[in-house]
Amino acid sequence: MRLPLRFLLSCSIPNPQSAIDWPSFPFSHQFHNTSSTARIRGKWSKEDNRYLKEDAANIAPFLLRLKENESKRYFRIVETIRLILPFFADFELDVDDNSILLKWRERNCDRIFDASQAADGMLRAIALVTLLLQPERNLPDVLLLDEPELGLHPYAINVVGGLIRSVSTKTQVVVATQSMPLIDCFEPNDIVVVNRKDRESSFQRLDEKTLEDWLQEYSLSELWEKNVIGGRP
Repeated sequence: MRLPLRFLLSCSIPNPQSAIDWPSFPFSHQFHNTSSTARIRGKWSKEDNRYLKEDAANIAPFLLRLKENESKRYFRIVETIRLILPFFADFELDVDDNSILLKWRERNCDRIFDASQAADGMLRAIALVTLLLQPERNLPDVLLLDEPELGLHPYAINVVGGLIRSVSTKTQVVVATQSMPLIDCFEPNDIVVVNRKDRESSFQRLDEKTLEDWLQEYSLSELWEKNVIGGRP
């Protein structure tokens, strides 16, 4: 059984007193900061590997724990990353003075690359795949994702959309997005449209029956673009 997704269109920030009831223990992940000083690009303590941090700062220790203790899960992450990044071979997770730097190898290449050399979109894709394919027992009660599409190739967005649908069978997922390709990965009943009027945000879940005639000719993203479902600035 898949739990109902809360997919928020537009960037309005939900008011805690709004009509959406937030279950206990939400955990927000945002991988927007991939600057040269971002924590994901630096070394991190090997011991800090229980949960993936909100900015994926400890992704290397986290992946090493999965590789050593849950190899099937680890290799599923690697295989999914290869779908998005065909040149990717595997991670190189070497411990140096009890710290680990995110490194990897590429296909048909004998060089080892590290996080300081990664493109922003590559780091975000690796972080999202790792987050969404982590063991079920590590998942929070509510998983909050803010604009996961940022910096991703359209094909990568489709892969991430599929992973979000899959993980929603295990925990509540709330996604804020402004991505047309991403909402096309979901059903109308998954979508909550956020509109702002008189300095307040209002929330409305889409009704598939109401949109039935429209959906015979148009996708959800096209209806969004045409302002049929709202969610415009």
